[in-house]
Amino acid sequence: DISKALGLLNNSHRRRLFQLVVAAGVASALEAVGIIAVYGLIRLILEPSAIDSTPLLRDLVADLGIELTGITLILAAASMAVFYFAKNVFLAFVSYLQAYFASAAGTYLAVKLFSKYLDTPYSEISLRNSGNLIINVNHAPYYIATRILVSIAYIVTEGLIIIGIVAVLMFNEPVVAL
Repeated sequence: DISKALGLLNNSHRRRLFQLVVAAGVASALEAVGIIAVYGLIRLILEPSAIDSTPLLRDLVADLGIELTGITLILAAASMAVFYFAKNVFLAFVSYLQAYFASAAGTYLAVKLFSKYLDTPYSEISLRNSGNLIINVNHAPYYIATRILVSIAYIVTEGLIIIGIVAVLMFNEPVVAL
């Protein structure tokens, strides 16, 4: 149960999990921007007059004094490559943060569980199977951290990316998106 798993964490770990969810939102926004940029660049390459159908882009190009020549499109493609490189570096960093969170949360839960076992009176703890206690201390915290808590961040990340992609498709090509 997710609420029970979150209840096992302290405020610092809950904050880190929230930060992972925020990073997931940023990642999905970057994915959507990347898709829009690729779609726009391909459209401009195939149909340079398409810029006139988008007033905001047309005004921006006019204000900056940009002419759509071959070199301009090459520079736009190079800029897009730099954007994608930066986006992927950010996504790698988010993956690192997720792994770090899983490790830190698992360690915290293991120490908390082990401390609880140490504080239990000997008369009660001696009645339990020592193999189960060892498994609980070694495996249960890791399972909770990686299978439940980090999965929340992964699901939110992928869900927001899917929502961003569908939104971009609905905006650009509503008939195709349906």
